[in-house]
Amino acid sequence: MKQGDLNDLIDFEIEGGVLVRYKGSGVDVTIPDCVESIGYGAFFCSRIKSVTIPGTVTTIGEQAFQLCTDLINVNILTGVMKVDKLAFAECSSLTSITIPDSVKEVGACAFLDCDNLRSIILSAGVEGISQDAFKKCNSLECIIVEGGNKVYHSEGNCLIETKTRTLVCGCKSSMIPDDESVTKVGECAFYGCRSLKSIKIPKGVTSIGDYAFAECVSLESIAIPESVTSIGKYAFSYCDSLKKIIISDRVTVIREGTFYGCDSLQSVTISDSVTSIGKYAFSYCDSLKKIIIPKGVKSIGESAFESVFELELIQCESLKQPEGWDEDWNPDDIPVEWGYNA
Repeated sequence: MKQGDLNDLIDFEIEGGVLVRYKGSGVDVTIPDCVESIGYGAFFCSRIKSVTIPGTVTTIGEQAFQLCTDLINVNILTGVMKVDKLAFAECSSLTSITIPDSVKEVGACAFLDCDNLRSIILSAGVEGISQDAFKKCNSLECIIVEGGNKVYHSEGNCLIETKTRTLVCGCKSSMIPDDESVTKVGECAFYGCRSLKSIKIPKGVTSIGDYAFAECVSLESIAIPESVTSIGKYAFSYCDSLKKIIISDRVTVIREGTFYGCDSLQSVTISDSVTSIGKYAFSYCDSLKKIIIPKGVKSIGESAFESVFELELIQCESLKQPEGWDEDWNPDDIPVEWGYNA
């Protein structure tokens, strides 16, 4: 090995082909070709600004570059097969990322809270992306899947799993296609998209996954079509600007925490089809002024209406409390009008 090569390795702690720790002070880093994987937290909180990852590396490990807040450019060369969970989480200066053909797995929260990430390009060979891989990427506005990908495609700045017709990841500029290529808004699809103000869910979508629109704090309105039969837990939690929502006649269950912490929500129309309201479903909806619970609701979970400070009366069509309602469904003892008839 040449002296220059030895000098190049001084900045890296490498054990058995695993880059354990970056020890250097340089901000523009090229990882040596002798590295086969980047270990847990190898660059955690580093001040680097750019990194080139060679094709000899097969795995970018868990939290490898987490909290590298100055990191602007990441060049992942073909050869890398796995980007592990939280690998680039909280890299707040990162503006774009291209995932090469060789990558078969992008792990949970791999790019969590990359607040300035604006564009994602997925190459044709990319196969497996966790549904929360790009969670809370508030500035994201461009999602592209290159042609020929057998698992995913993009349309209207939406990342879509083609076979399952699931919208995996959306962004503030997303327009969900209305050609029935999307039947499910997946888990965490728009989680933490703080700039999203409105979104139209087209006819043909049948389910909205857990946390799908959680923490979309600017979301003011959303139209849920009659085709939707299922809304996941905490799907609209902490949507601070959401004022009104009408739940589809085909939805039978309002799940745990569906509208938890929706501070501005004033009106909710619960359809007669609903038979169950989960725990914490409307907790901390500080502005909720009116709600009517249909007589078909046979179960309500714990603290479903906890800390609903503006709600002075709960109107229930049932003549008395059904046996399936949790004893603490109304923990603040808001007055209840039984036998309400509009």
